[in-house]
Amino acid sequence: MRKNLFSTLVMAIIMLLTSNLSAQDVVIESFYPDQNPDISIQNSFNRSNYEKKVMPDGSNIFFKKKQDDTHPSKNRSDINLKLVFKYEMGVHLPYTVFVVNATHEYEIWINKKQHRGSDTIVQAIDEAGTYDIVTEYKVFGPSATRAYVMKELVEIQSDTTITVNITEAKNHIVTEVYNENGALTEPHERIVDTINDTIYYVGGNISDMLLHRFLKSDWLEYSFSANRGHKARTLDFYVSDVSKRYTIAELKLTIGKEKNGFYFNKFVLNNGIYASDTMRNNPDDFVMHNEFFKPTPESNIQRLWRITSENLINGEVTSGWMCDCYNANYIEEEGVKVYLDNQLCNPQIPNRIDMLALPGVIGQLDTVEYKNSSKKGNSGYDLMPYYTDGPSIALDENREVKYPTHPSTYFARLCDGGGAALPEHPAFSFINDDSNPVLNNDNCPMSLCNLLFFEDDNIKYTNFRLMSQGRYGEIRQIDKKYMNAQVKYNADIVYEGQGSNDFSDFIYQWANEGHSDGAMEINLRNNNVEVDGIEGQNLTTISYDQTKEDWLPPQLQMLQFRNVSGEVTDRFTLPEDGIVNLAAGDFEYSRDNGCLSYKEGNVVGCYYTPTGTDSWTNLDLTVIPEYFWHGYGDFYQASLSSIEQTGINVWYDLKIVCTDAAGNSMQQTISPAFKIANNVSVEEYDQSGIVDVRFFPNPVEDMLTIECRANESYGINILNAMGEVVYIGNISDKASINLKSLNLSVGIYFIQLISDSKTITKKIIYKN
Repeated sequence: MRKNLFSTLVMAIIMLLTSNLSAQDVVIESFYPDQNPDISIQNSFNRSNYEKKVMPDGSNIFFKKKQDDTHPSKNRSDINLKLVFKYEMGVHLPYTVFVVNATHEYEIWINKKQHRGSDTIVQAIDEAGTYDIVTEYKVFGPSATRAYVMKELVEIQSDTTITVNITEAKNHIVTEVYNENGALTEPHERIVDTINDTIYYVGGNISDMLLHRFLKSDWLEYSFSANRGHKARTLDFYVSDVSKRYTIAELKLTIGKEKNGFYFNKFVLNNGIYASDTMRNNPDDFVMHNEFFKPTPESNIQRLWRITSENLINGEVTSGWMCDCYNANYIEEEGVKVYLDNQLCNPQIPNRIDMLALPGVIGQLDTVEYKNSSKKGNSGYDLMPYYTDGPSIALDENREVKYPTHPSTYFARLCDGGGAALPEHPAFSFINDDSNPVLNNDNCPMSLCNLLFFEDDNIKYTNFRLMSQGRYGEIRQIDKKYMNAQVKYNADIVYEGQGSNDFSDFIYQWANEGHSDGAMEINLRNNNVEVDGIEGQNLTTISYDQTKEDWLPPQLQMLQFRNVSGEVTDRFTLPEDGIVNLAAGDFEYSRDNGCLSYKEGNVVGCYYTPTGTDSWTNLDLTVIPEYFWHGYGDFYQASLSSIEQTGINVWYDLKIVCTDAAGNSMQQTISPAFKIANNVSVEEYDQSGIVDVRFFPNPVEDMLTIECRANESYGINILNAMGEVVYIGNISDKASINLKSLNLSVGIYFIQLISDSKTITKKIIYKN
């Protein structure tokens, strides 16, 4: 493969933090300028909870901030900790020291000017106690290794001297990744021909390897990240003896060459380390998965691969990688290929570390003027990708491909202490069915607005983070470019335009101009939609009154359709087959700590109409309290069984209206939203039109009676709205089932009667 050096410079992308980003935004930086020019790689991390330091070699380390890091000087005990480093000059270099316990954390950056070249450092300790002392050394060599000397549970009651000798890091830990064919992954060699102005890639079976290493205890969260590229196959490390108080993990994202896809590997050591070890993945453990993406109307003909990873500690997203592959065209029939060996941890395990994969596509790659982009080239023009990131995927406890649905970045941290990405929302997460693979973008998305409203110097700011979210949880960034926006202030139109960035800038500038408080109405229209050959659209109206004490409107957080078997789909044979699940809530944003808190009082209405008409009919929603979830709010469910069809293969629109206690509202119209193929239920009628089975009463509080009028025996299954079987039995004539004895939650259930000749399904509502 040959690439012009000019393209190398164009492809180098750096995303900079802008001045108006909130505390929840993700910083993305590229730190290997000589990386593969066909791949743009960025490391991302959550700046709100973590601090990062860039090392001289371009690698990163970052650690979690202490929640309480204030130590009044009057409480200082004036204890001096003297650290003496022992190492071989020119071979090792002390880099970083952490002195930590449950309430205090001192970090010493030895590579900084005031300490550079020092063999002895004195650190003032505010409070006597028991501490861990973790020292990282740089080990110079072809694999650019690190060494960690861990001194656990050190008593520091008075002036103390500690010697940190690198020879204590005697345990050599190596991780090796093998591909699906059992071959050790090996990057190609990159050769620069300056005479002919070309770059050659020779040998190897992968393009790049990305790494995050985690050291985690109850007192410390520390991470190291690197993009090794063609420089090394493995990034090994040395460590002193470590007790099982610490979990050490390596998460690797490997980028295959050509059509070999992406590899996700998780290596975890959590039972202590007392000897050298080589961790190797078993190629047979890989689960190959294809993620498919339908082009949107505005997608370019030539689309490209994209892959993202999210790394989590105790369910909280801490870091990840974003990779745009400019030399790999996406082929719709093949999808994005990933090899998964990233099984989710049991949530009960302390210091658990997880890795999620998010396959995606670049739907459009624009060349824009230099001044209008945050991605800088050196030619006066930049490349601006517009992508679709698919929903997160990982292997569940049975090593099946799972889509663990979790809240967006901005709602993942809430003031009430909840909102971690994992464990995921149980009602929206689902297992992949190979017979019915996910096709992202083949639906009309909802608007996920992420409204962060705050007041500063008596000015009320509206900070919109607009995203377009599909039915599986896919995020469609390309919609941001084509979204039409209108802003009304006290019923007068003050803005009209296309593109969410210009709209967001206007809203922020409007507040800075000092306009008096008033009634605001935001109208958003997304026409970048085609479903089943139908040109669709999402219409979103957000209304809020700044003159009220509560002026933050409620928000729709998730919308999903399922059939009675629990499969995620928006196309049903019969009305009784369909269920709509949605989550919505009213939230209050605190600028001081960058988090949101849930507020009571939001009311949600749901309506449908045949696509192309305006005859809206109510769908009765049932609130299911046990599915209230941090970052989502209240969970609502409705059956489609009440829909009266007027034809076959009819698409319907859905309207969702959220109104909070103060009268602020968000309304979304999804067009088209779902399809029903037939208008006659074969589940309740036989071919002669005579009723076969009766179910009563419905709704039911305790005893459900099933009466068969035909002389036929049936097996009985009762399924909840997630498709899970909660009861199995038999009936030949008449049966009564005490639902209260099954300890069921209130909500919608489905009764399946199965015989040799037919299956009868009936929706019931259980209320207690």
